[in-house]
Amino acid sequence: MNENYTINSRAQNDFDPYIDRDPSHFEFPSVPVFSRLTRALSAAVAAEPWILIIDVSHWNGDIDVRALIDSGVVAVIIKVSEGAEGTYYEFKDPKFEQNWRAFHEAGMPIMVYHFKREYKGSDEKSWFMKCADSFLQEVNGNTCVWLDCEWKPDSMTKDSYANRAFGFCDLIFGEGMKAGIYSSPYYVSKLFPTSEWRWDSVWQWNAHWTGAAQDTLPTGWSRDRRMVWQFGISPTHSWTPPINGAGTVDVNRGYWADANDLRLWMGQTAPPPNGDCCEEHKLRIEILEAGQQVLTDIQNEQGKKIEENELQIISIRNKYAEVVRALLVHEESIAALKEESKLTRDELALLNAEAGEIRGRLQDASDALNYEKTD
Repeated sequence: MNENYTINSRAQNDFDPYIDRDPSHFEFPSVPVFSRLTRALSAAVAAEPWILIIDVSHWNGDIDVRALIDSGVVAVIIKVSEGAEGTYYEFKDPKFEQNWRAFHEAGMPIMVYHFKREYKGSDEKSWFMKCADSFLQEVNGNTCVWLDCEWKPDSMTKDSYANRAFGFCDLIFGEGMKAGIYSSPYYVSKLFPTSEWRWDSVWQWNAHWTGAAQDTLPTGWSRDRRMVWQFGISPTHSWTPPINGAGTVDVNRGYWADANDLRLWMGQTAPPPNGDCCEEHKLRIEILEAGQQVLTDIQNEQGKKIEENELQIISIRNKYAEVVRALLVHEESIAALKEESKLTRDELALLNAEAGEIRGRLQDASDALNYEKTD
C-alpha cells in the first residue's frame, strides 16, 4: 500500500443498512402529484424492458435461491468487500463465497459491489480484487463491479472523494471489467462536486426509492449510462413486488431485455450448464462454435480472387448448411421438451434466446457469403 494507515482497532461490523442509513436520503426527491397526462408520459418513457434484480450481503442472512427465482428474480448484485486491507474498515463480506457459489450454481447472472470508504482508489481496488478472486476467476472477469458511494468522513473534501471513487473505477476498467457507481440523488450532491464531469466514464446504479414510473437521476447522470434503478425495499415499500428467500431485501430494475442480454453485456457468451438441460446446452455450444468457424472461414477467404477460393466457398456453404440443419434440430428438441414439460419457463427463455443468437449469426454468415469478389 502506498498510504500509511495507523490502526489501533478495527470496526466490528461493516456498514449496517438498517442502522447507518437514513431512508429519506434515498426517497429524495419526493414524487409530486402528477396530472393524468404527466403520468401517461412518464409511463411511456419508463416502458423500456427491464429485469428484476436484488442486491444482497451477509445482512440478508442465509439465502434461498430457488425461492428468489420463484419470486421472479432474474439476477443478483452481491457485496464483496469494504474499505482497504490494513485499515480500520478492512472488511470482506462473510457470506460472499457462499452467496456467489449458490447463485452461480443456479445459473443466475451475478454482478458484485464494494462499499467505498475514505481510502485511495488503488488500495480499495486491491482489497476488492483479493476478496473477489475466486469469483472473478470462475467467471473470467466477465461481470460488472459497482462502487457503493453513500458515505465519507466530514474531513474529506468532495474533490478528494470523487478522485478516489473514479480512480477505483478506472482501475477496474483497467482489469478488463465493467465498472460503475451506486449512489442516490441526495448522496451525489453530498459526496461529489457539483461540477463533476466524469459521470459518462462509468456505468450508473441509481438509488431512488419511489413508486413513480420513472426515477429521478442525480445531477450529471444520464439514462444511457444508468443501467440499474434501486426503486425500493421489499417488503418495506408497498410498490415493490413480494420477494421470498432473502428477508428484507433491496429491489432493483435492471435495464436489460432478459438474463441472457445481461450476460452478453458483461462479456459472457452463454449461460452455464443447468441440470436437466445439459445435453441441450452442449448442443447449443457446439452449434455456436460451428457457426463461429463458418464466420472465421469467410473472413479468411475475403479478398482472395474468385478462381483461388471457389472450392473453399463451396466448402463454407456446406458448413453453413450443416449449421442450419443443426439449428433446426436444436429448435425441434426445445419444442419437444416444452411439450413434455421438461423445461422451466426460465430455461425455455434462455434456450430460445440462444436460438435467436444463432439465427443472427447465420444471417451474418449468409450476408458475408454474398460479398463482391475482387478481381
